[in-house]
This record gives sequence, C-alpha cells and structure tokens, in this order.
Amino acid sequence: MSETKLPKKITPDPIIEAVIEVRFVPKVDPDAVFHFASKSKIVTDYFEKAEELPIYQLPPSIRNNEPNFKYSPYFRLKGRQSYSDYLCQIGPRCLSIVTAGDYKGSPDFLGKAYELFYSIQSNDVVGEVERIGVRYIDFIEGNVFKKIKLNVSLPSVSLSHDNSSVRLELPKSGKFGLTLQLASGASVKDKKSGKDKSGSVLDIDAYTTEISGDWVARLEETLKEGHHAQKNCFFSLMSDDYWKTVKVED
Repeated sequence: MSETKLPKKITPDPIIEAVIEVRFVPKVDPDAVFHFASKSKIVTDYFEKAEELPIYQLPPSIRNNEPNFKYSPYFRLKGRQSYSDYLCQIGPRCLSIVTAGDYKGSPDFLGKAYELFYSIQSNDVVGEVERIGVRYIDFIEGNVFKKIKLNVSLPSVSLSHDNSSVRLELPKSGKFGLTLQLASGASVKDKKSGKDKSGSVLDIDAYTTEISGDWVARLEETLKEGHHAQKNCFFSLMSDDYWKTVKVED
C-alpha cells in the first residue's frame, strides 16, 4: 500500500454515504445467515429490530435464482448508541455497514466495520470471502465533469453538459480494483434542511477479490488499504478548480 500522506478532512464534507461490504460463501444454509448474524453480540447490543427490504418479499424461486440478486441484502438494522449513525445490512451472501448520519471520519467508520464483522464472524457464518469493498459516494456542487482531471471526449460531443454519466474500471491500486461512476444533473436531499439540492454525484468503489485464509484476522489492514485506495483516487481525480472551492485540513 502506498504511504502517500493524504489530507484528513475537506470542508464542506462531500461525503453523502459510505459503505463497507463483504461478499462471501456462507458456512450455514443461506436462509439461516440472518438468524446467526443477528445473534452476534454487536448486533444484539447496538442494533434495533430488523426491517425487511423489498427483495425479501419476492418469491424464493426468484430471489435465489436471479443473478442480479445474489449479493443483495434482505434485512436492514438501524444502529443505536455508539452505532446510531450506521446501518447494518444482511443478506444470504453479503454483510455491509452503511453510514446513516453525518460522516464521523475513517477511524470511527473503519473501526465500527471491523467490530461488527468480527462479532458476526464469531458465530461462524462466513466461509470463503469473495469480495471486500470500500465505497464512498460524494456530492459535488455544480457539474463534476468541470471539476475533475479526467477528460473523455467524442467528436462534436461534450460530456461536460448538465446531464451526463460515466462508469469506468480503473487500474488497480495495490490489490484493490477501482470502479468510478460520475453523474451530473443529480439531486440529493440535504441532511440538515431536508431540502433537495442539485449537483453531481461521484461514486468510488475500491474492492479486492484477493482474499485467502483467515480473512477476519487481516480485515483491519484490508479496510485501511481499501480506504486509502479510494481516498487516493478521489484526491488524484479532482482538479484545481475544485480545490479552490473547499478547505482542506492536513
């Protein structure tokens, strides 16, 4: 992993959602994953009663055989106390932790993810881990294509107009691959005012499939490396025009 020092904070904070996801082959019957995961100490102590997600309402013959649903969560649990700004999502082949309030910084987020997944794995639910992803979704004021170094062009076509979207697979950073999605003309709800605001969305997913052996023993290191890969991509991507509009704290 690169040791490049990156700034700690941007003001205003562009992060609207962060997700850490583990995809796996279950050790138990897929339909029993939620039962065992929900009995783990962190889940029982810090999360409320589960909410069924829409996919769970589908007939089992559909949700179990549709490839697009393979790694979908079936249940969502809202955190409380020290986890009050987080959600836990559980499916037959996936676990994830999602920010639900103001982002508290990477030490808290990565630490909570490690504690949660370690606790769930203590119930021997997860077998082979197929993918670990560290994903951040940012809101950018104005048109994101005018604030990045990436240049995509076609004859007589501009992607910097107000309703463009691009998805790219970028070269690996260490053992982490990077999926980059950008969309202008987006609308998100402001967390404080509750009002919609228009701008752009920048979505960076750093993921690895290079996982072997005792995954949870190396999880803390893996999450830090994934976070660094995602963050380094963001800071490398944004142009001087963007940095003029924000305050960066080292």
